[in-house]
Amino acid sequence: MGSDRTWFLANGSTAGVVAGILATCGPGGWHYFARTVHRSVISGLVLSGARPIFVQPEFDPASGLVGGLTAAAVARALEQALNQANADVDRRIPIKAVLLVSPSYEGVCGETAAIAHLCHRHNLPLLVDEAHGPHFGFHPALPPRALSLGADLAIQSTHKVLSALTQAAMVHLRGDRLDPDRLSQALAMVQSTSPNYLLLASLDMARWQMANQGAALMAQTLDLVKDVRARLRRIPGLGVLELPPGRPGFVALDPTRLTVEVSGLGLTGFEADEILNRDHGVVAELPALRTLTFIFSLGNRAVDGDRLVQAFRALAADRGAAAVESGSFGMIGAIAPQPPITASSGPSPHPPRGLLWPPTNRGRGFGDRPAQRRNHLSLSPRHPGAIAR
Repeated sequence: MGSDRTWFLANGSTAGVVAGILATCGPGGWHYFARTVHRSVISGLVLSGARPIFVQPEFDPASGLVGGLTAAAVARALEQALNQANADVDRRIPIKAVLLVSPSYEGVCGETAAIAHLCHRHNLPLLVDEAHGPHFGFHPALPPRALSLGADLAIQSTHKVLSALTQAAMVHLRGDRLDPDRLSQALAMVQSTSPNYLLLASLDMARWQMANQGAALMAQTLDLVKDVRARLRRIPGLGVLELPPGRPGFVALDPTRLTVEVSGLGLTGFEADEILNRDHGVVAELPALRTLTFIFSLGNRAVDGDRLVQAFRALAADRGAAAVESGSFGMIGAIAPQPPITASSGPSPHPPRGLLWPPTNRGRGFGDRPAQRRNHLSLSPRHPGAIAR
């Protein structure tokens, strides 16, 4: 299921996310978000004056990975807002939209279809930050596109895994729950009036390439990563991420994302990344406490997979991990399992715009004392997560 209208972006998915918020929610309105949203969401909230209601995503303690939002969690949050409105009309929360992230950086996809159905029952648009899924739908082994699951707006970073230049992205609209003219106006506010036409041309070429060759190219990529995944499983001390069976919030896994646990080697992901880069010229897309995530795209060849496997074999041999059982993700190693996430959910007590520009913060004018000035930042432990307090 395709889009009714698509916009080419020269300022990345960041512009698409910000514009999506501006097009759906203004000052005083409320927007539902996963706690793991990209930091561009915070920028969108500041610019729009909207207020967030954060909903806690699922967490798998065995792997230390965060999944997606569940429909049950979104339903509870919506019910809480409706109950508050029924109890006190003056405190009614004007809910405008829901935005979720799917897939995650590691390729985990959430309950998009069920959440879309829930949103539409309440006549709310569903926006999906699908920055890491522009290749979805081009092969049956890949997860389905967000639009095909009922999303009203999908933002994709075409440059991340397809052939477009860096900063080149797309926004796809389907249905009539979002005003396309309002979205166009919002996009004009967050992009240059003189866009780089090299970026736009690269988007058009990436579009042509996937429309005409996408299935064949993705088949080659999937075969490559399948072979590498199988070879890494046989290396002592390593674990390779598989989808946790039957766990809410973990509906599908993008097979082009390869997440390897290295805690069985007595290393953190950060330490392993440094060694692989220094000694073998292998750079992970995303090092974390216990894992390294790699992205296989259309540009990778068999020689790239061989180099990755050889580097991990050398790393395992150097660490003497032959006694550690391999293959299963979430093994007990030198790194203890991560505790569950305990960040708060629910309505934010302060609008992000007010935190960035509080009325009492007059800047560095005469008469201001340093003690009277406060700095408010969004804390982002790693891309793409952001926690705003």
